[in-house]
Amino acid sequence: MPELWDLYDGHRNPLHITHVRGSRLKRGTYHIAVGIWTVNERNEVLLTLRSPEKKDWPNLWENTAGSVLAGETSREGAVRELREETGIQVTEEELYLLGTETGRNTIGDCYMVRKNIPLEQVVCQQGETCDARWVTVEELDRMIAQGLVAPPVSGRLSRIRKRFEDFLYGRIGTDRKDPNMKTIPFGPADILLPKGGFDKWSVVACDQYTSQPEYWEELDRQVGDAPSTLRITLPEVYLESSDVAGRIEAINATMKRYLDEGLFREYKDAMVFVERTLADGRTRRGIVGAVDLTAYDYNVGSTSPIRATEGTVLSRIPPRVAIRKEAPLELPHIMILIDDPENTVVPTSPDGEVLYDTDLLMNGGHIRGSLMSQGAVDHALARLAEQGKARALLFAMGDGNHSLATAKACYDESNPLSRYALAEIVNIHDPALDFEPIYRVVFGVDPEALLAEAKARFAGATEHPVTCVYGDKTDAFSVDGLAAGTLQQFIDDYLSRHPEASVDYIHGEDTVRELASKENAVGFLFDGIRKDELFPYVDAYGALPRKTFSMGEAHDKRFYMECRKIK
Repeated sequence: MPELWDLYDGHRNPLHITHVRGSRLKRGTYHIAVGIWTVNERNEVLLTLRSPEKKDWPNLWENTAGSVLAGETSREGAVRELREETGIQVTEEELYLLGTETGRNTIGDCYMVRKNIPLEQVVCQQGETCDARWVTVEELDRMIAQGLVAPPVSGRLSRIRKRFEDFLYGRIGTDRKDPNMKTIPFGPADILLPKGGFDKWSVVACDQYTSQPEYWEELDRQVGDAPSTLRITLPEVYLESSDVAGRIEAINATMKRYLDEGLFREYKDAMVFVERTLADGRTRRGIVGAVDLTAYDYNVGSTSPIRATEGTVLSRIPPRVAIRKEAPLELPHIMILIDDPENTVVPTSPDGEVLYDTDLLMNGGHIRGSLMSQGAVDHALARLAEQGKARALLFAMGDGNHSLATAKACYDESNPLSRYALAEIVNIHDPALDFEPIYRVVFGVDPEALLAEAKARFAGATEHPVTCVYGDKTDAFSVDGLAAGTLQQFIDDYLSRHPEASVDYIHGEDTVRELASKENAVGFLFDGIRKDELFPYVDAYGALPRKTFSMGEAHDKRFYMECRKIK
């Protein structure tokens, strides 16, 4: 029976073509091959001798290798090849991916595994291998120098030699299920994604467009009956509506239905490399994984590795707990910042299977997510671990602080899944990451009376100008100190004396002007904090006043995509 392979393009996207081994491969098509280095507790390396019947490199030593068959994953193929060529049984979880390289028509995954197998228990495969031996690294190098190792094998080893030795001597690969999570509070998760149909699946974070119900009404019309994250999240515009309890019940029922209907494919122990093309064409990059909530503390004076960057409003947590406490799934709009000037953590290009690649609704741009190879995962986590040794503040909350605070409030030690929360980490130095002020619009007021109080309050201030818009009019005054914080203190005091008034926090100058054009409303525009000031400020002084900055405008916020079971 002929050997069959699945074919892929150069980005590892399936071409849905089955290829017969031995026939010519077209240019630009690839099959998956695997190599497995087996080592024992003495750091000896298992080599097998190629059969004299082999056409290429007969009677030369090699590691275990072969092609992945049609219908197999890379890891399934590696498990099978090791069993067939040596008789050694391993699980997929025991395999550690050192790296991936692309050849002429081959995408090759190189794995390592540690197994203590007596040489007499190694079973050679007739026609493939005829002998086996354990060798030290020094013996392996001498054999390569003497020409006793198949040249393709020695060539591939030279290209991964550092990571090969890192695994051999325990610097990496000691805990594939939880790599580096003992030293940093971020790592892989069991991630759920729809099996297909992404064009209406992803919608913007629920805390956007909170004063624009028409946005959500149009989004509802566009989604229609298609499976969508719109049906399993609660836009905050409806958080205080009279039917909120019914909405939450419907959300949980829809989550359960999606699970029962088999809507999702689960990617075990995975991290996703996200490329978000914004409406202006720039691309923001990040990594989706799980954060350890025990390392997060939003309280004033916190020195935890994950910290709030803005004041946490405790009254905002209970309504969100009501949504999460019975939910079987979580969906992150949380974006957490890292301070990585040399860009050593987040990849610049994908190295694994493309999981989704779709336009986003309502001027959201485009998004592509790729499964990160184990090598890329370990590289990212190792770099984070190095940074964690040098600084106390490793992760600073960007977006979704109250969502993470809600997850922390729902943490139950009897439910291990609740200890973690999905989030995307983004480098604060990413050129496509903008810091924008979060403006204020106050409703239910006499604008001129409010502005008269503000001018009296800030008489003599000169540091930061504040532009005020209401109706078709414009006015201005200045404040000293951090503009958002100083202005917020004034607004809080004003609202305490005028219970009929309310405030909303708005992303985007155009939206402020639109809302402030309505009767009895006034908008405040001002400059915000620069992104290079954030980590030093938070590390030295603690959280900024609430709603100080936003990472881009509303349509550039994180869109829901990945899910995770939390029950």
